[in-house]
Amino acid sequence: MALAFIVLFLVFKWVIEGFKWSFFQRQDPLLFYGTLIAAGLVYGFMVTYGKFWKRFKESDR
Repeated sequence: MALAFIVLFLVFKWVIEGFKWSFFQRQDPLLFYGTLIAAGLVYGFMVTYGKFWKRFKESDR
């Protein structure tokens, strides 16, 4: 789930920049990809927590 978010987010930002290769070259690679990975992990955690909470509430009934 996190990997799908990273790929879609990266493609979306690249589309906004107009599919220019300079988009990848302008960024500090460590900061750029580190931020993408961190955002993917946060997104994955939120989705997993939401699914857990939904299942927890359904089993409580």
